[in-house]
Amino acid sequence: MSEPLHRTLRVGHRVPAFIAAPVVVIALGFLIFLTAVAVLAPRTSAAAPEHPTKGRIPEAAFLANGMDADLVPDFVPVWGRDGTTVAGYIPKAYILGPTLPTVTSSRPEGDIAPVYADDLTTLVGHMYPDRGFVPLGVDPNSIPTIPVQQGPPSSGAP
Repeated sequence: MSEPLHRTLRVGHRVPAFIAAPVVVIALGFLIFLTAVAVLAPRTSAAAPEHPTKGRIPEAAFLANGMDADLVPDFVPVWGRDGTTVAGYIPKAYILGPTLPTVTSSRPEGDIAPVYADDLTTLVGHMYPDRGFVPLGVDPNSIPTIPVQQGPPSSGAP
């Protein structure tokens, strides 16, 4: 009747092994290198120790039962003795106190807090209880005490 059909086998172009093997090894090596770079690369963020945040405490941080520590910048401005200029920045651990259990042990005696310059590393003075900001080189005892009033001014608190 008719002639039998012959199946034709299509074979693609094959790459010789002496070329394919090095290409595969180089490709795998490159992928391993990229993975290592991605895993070992330093992580940076705005709140990382390499890039601390500074600024005023936002209104949203003040809660009825305390303060939302996550909203407080790492360093908060401190007013100078004139009350109009920023003398420096104080670490938030000294403001939040016991709400941050990991930093309370590093607080100096008597709640004397360091005040840093705009670069957040240069020490410019300290905040003293009842005295406020005292620049470096000034005897804290030479600064008059500031009367402290607790509660709103209309409450009649001493």
